[in-house]
Amino acid sequence: MKRIVKLMTFLILMFSFSLGVEAASFTVSVGSKSLSKGSTTKLTIKGSDVTGRFNIKSSNSSVVSISEDRAWIENDSYSITLSALSVGTATITVTPSAVSDSAGNSASLSAKTITITVSLPREKSSDNNLKSLSVEGYEITPEFNKDTTEYSVSVQEGTKVVNISASPNSRYASVSGTGEKEVISGINSFNVVVTAENGDTKTYKVTVNVIDQNPINVSLNGSDYTVVKLRENYTCPDNFTESELVIENIPVPACVNEIIDYTLVGLKNSEGVINSYIFKDNNYTKYIELASSNLRIIGLNNNEDVSNLTKTEVEIDGVVYSAYKYKDSDKYYVIYGINVETGEEDYYLYDTVNKTFNSFDKDYIDNLLETNKTYLYVIASFGVGLFFSIICIIVLLSRGKKKNKGKDNKKKNQKEEEIKDNVNNEIIEEVKEETETYDLFQDDKKRKKEKKKK
Repeated sequence: MKRIVKLMTFLILMFSFSLGVEAASFTVSVGSKSLSKGSTTKLTIKGSDVTGRFNIKSSNSSVVSISEDRAWIENDSYSITLSALSVGTATITVTPSAVSDSAGNSASLSAKTITITVSLPREKSSDNNLKSLSVEGYEITPEFNKDTTEYSVSVQEGTKVVNISASPNSRYASVSGTGEKEVISGINSFNVVVTAENGDTKTYKVTVNVIDQNPINVSLNGSDYTVVKLRENYTCPDNFTESELVIENIPVPACVNEIIDYTLVGLKNSEGVINSYIFKDNNYTKYIELASSNLRIIGLNNNEDVSNLTKTEVEIDGVVYSAYKYKDSDKYYVIYGINVETGEEDYYLYDTVNKTFNSFDKDYIDNLLETNKTYLYVIASFGVGLFFSIICIIVLLSRGKKKNKGKDNKKKNQKEEEIKDNVNNEIIEEVKEETETYDLFQDDKKRKKEKKKK
């Protein structure tokens, strides 16, 4: 019985001793042991049931430097930064110093080391080629080659979506433009762009032809188009309502504005881009709407002479229009157009800087500019007069006697106030006159419009 008790006591002591040895410990880890010159990584010390200081040292600080040379651990972890300064190797040593376990017993723990290798940075890859390119369920033409950048594929009529897949030749490159793509009847073009690690790009073009068994072909100015035949592929511009038109015995979606008597259809070019065209007498004219904050007009070519205005041309959104130069200014041009909302044809003043249109009444604008010019002259004249008046007052006052200084200053101030009042009154009168002129113009313009309606 005594032997059994002794054996049990020995086993308990041995077990307790074993637990004590295993409880106090620590580990050392780094984000990467292989660094490029100029890069950094984290070194982490993690303690388990241990408290105390840990000394950190680099065997070659000119290769790898440390942000801190010591750390305090209390059953937790601590991280420092390692910086790769030059090519070579360095050993990082972490040595426990006066550490103990949770019971307060001194713990004897050995140092741990990690070797870091530093090399020159890898040159960024310039590979911007594709390794593969495909359209799911179809065969592209020609057969894929990384040096060929244009491909085509034909799909059956009625296809709504295709799935384009591609993978880069380099693992450091990225690819955009893949995935599910919506397609409509006829030609659809998509770009797959490969961006190399160094930023160089390469574009692969994929043309998807959704077969149209009975296309309506149109040729304009040497370019080929097809008429859009599905409503879902053609949206009407503002101020137009959906309608239908028959072209070559085929019903096609159309857009109508009864106010200006325009009928539009959609034409798709060889790139798959759809634009609106005016359809009249079996002819097609591109519909271009010029819009500003308060006006939507269609520019019309007008060859009539307008007094005091010089005929010229102006380019608006890539389209050249007949125009008139206003006041020999490169900022303002007068063009003739039709208001989409009202159907009224009139002249409009185009501001090339702000890209805006305003209703144009030449006589009123001329008069207003002259009035403003006169107004500025009046202000300038009064300003000069006021300046000389003040100078005269100052000279006169300076000749007065000192004993009358207080009285003279009072008179001076009164005189200045009288002059200011006179100037203000003159300016107010000028503003009133200009306002009345503008009101008269508005009334006259209103009467003309009412007479025109009758």
